Amino acid sequence: MHFSDRVQNAKLTFMLIGALLCSAFAHAQQPVALYDRSAIYHEALDLFEHSQYVMAKARFEDYMSKELDKTNSLRINAAYYQSICALQLKQPDAEFLVNQFILDFPHSPWVHRAYFYLGEY
Repeated sequence: MHFSDRVQNAKLTFMLIGALLCSAFAHAQQPVALYDRSAIYHEALDLFEHSQYVMAKARFEDYMSKELDKTNSLRINAAYYQSICALQLKQPDAEFLVNQFILDFPHSPWVHRAYFYLGEY
């Protein structure tokens, strides 16, 4: 094997390693994005539990704008909590948001609580 062949093999090896590292890096980014969404949801839930409804509603809306899978259980929960925040704040769209939640997720375990809050509104 000549020196030029070894150099060419080394170049190909480095290119292959570089491509593999780039591929691994691209796959590693997805869980970070998932974690970020989850962190937003949990931050919103903490705000809700401390009756900070304005900030909680905004964070739930932020979470829902990032989590586009409408069958995701946290997204469904976020829609529920967002509508309840609106009720607690007596916002003009509160009743609409709760009714929309009930229509969108009729099998959610939160539907009965949504009707309860709506009845108190």
